[in-house]
Amino acid sequence: MQTASQNPASNSATTDSTSALAAIIPATNLIVIAGVSIPVRQIKMGALPDVLRALQPIAHMLMQPEKLNIPSMFMLYADECLTLITVLSGQSRAWVDDLEVDEGLMLFTAFLEVNADFFIRQVLPQLAGALERMTSKVNQSTAQIATAGLTASNS
Repeated sequence: MQTASQNPASNSATTDSTSALAAIIPATNLIVIAGVSIPVRQIKMGALPDVLRALQPIAHMLMQPEKLNIPSMFMLYADECLTLITVLSGQSRAWVDDLEVDEGLMLFTAFLEVNADFFIRQVLPQLAGALERMTSKVNQSTAQIATAGLTASNS
């Protein structure tokens, strides 16, 4: 009886299956910060509301990855960046607040790298589209209210 390790064709099939699975379910990277192993992975659905709230003020900076300046982002939006680290690391805010600056920047950068494609190609355009739709509806409602007000005052 041959095992997978003895059969080269089986090894190839196993490697192909593993590669296909890795494309669907990305591996979790670990980064050690302040003696704690932190999994660096894509955002989970349950974290999305907190992540989006923290991202809102910095979204414009993420939309231009070629001009991305993480130290500037921290200087302008420190609380939002620390909130993102807290949510994405699963650590307490007190733990995040106690990090050395270089450790916080390293962790923040690791999360951005893993989630950049997700943010830039999926979340931010969807948010922009939703904002445009909401603005359009508000403008339509405002026009209807103004028209109704004019009609009522002319009566």
